[in-house]
Amino acid sequence: MKFLQKFDFIGKEFQFLIKGKDLYQTAFGGVITIMLTILTLISVWYFGQDIYLRRSPFHLAKQEDLPEYPMTTLNNSNFFFSLALLDENGDPIDDKTYFTYEFTYYDYQRDNSTKKMNQVSKTTYPMEKCNETHIRNKTKLKNYKIDTMYCFTINNKEIGGDYATSKAFKLIKFAVSRCSSKHEQLYIT
Repeated sequence: MKFLQKFDFIGKEFQFLIKGKDLYQTAFGGVITIMLTILTLISVWYFGQDIYLRRSPFHLAKQEDLPEYPMTTLNNSNFFFSLALLDENGDPIDDKTYFTYEFTYYDYQRDNSTKKMNQVSKTTYPMEKCNETHIRNKTKLKNYKIDTMYCFTINNKEIGGDYATSKAFKLIKFAVSRCSSKHEQLYIT
């Protein structure tokens, strides 16, 4: 009995001591502890065989198709983008000898035979000073100095698709170029 009592790890703890010990262990508790240990080892062995021996591993497989990004037609009535460079005081920098603004429209199509994406066209448009024709909702922009910003005229250009998976991929890239001997561009795509 004393032998089984030593295996009882689920004995009840008392705030006082019994025979000089703070844990009261019984033979029944030792039997339960041994049975739980054996049951745990059997479970780990039985359910772990697929992991350890790799005979018939159970796994879940899921294939998730990426969404097709739809083509969206942009024009000045449904899309507005303006750009202005400001100095440290918040005043616009409007000197074309330092910076130029442009946007480029790219059109890529996937070749069915090679599955490669090929650039069909690349058209660069200069940005111009914003005016009333660029703005659809004029009341929202009353407080802005819209005449100090640069906009572009976009007439029914499609954008969308995914370069990796779509048949067509079309995008617009905005660039601010710093005029210097070394032509540097800051891209906003």
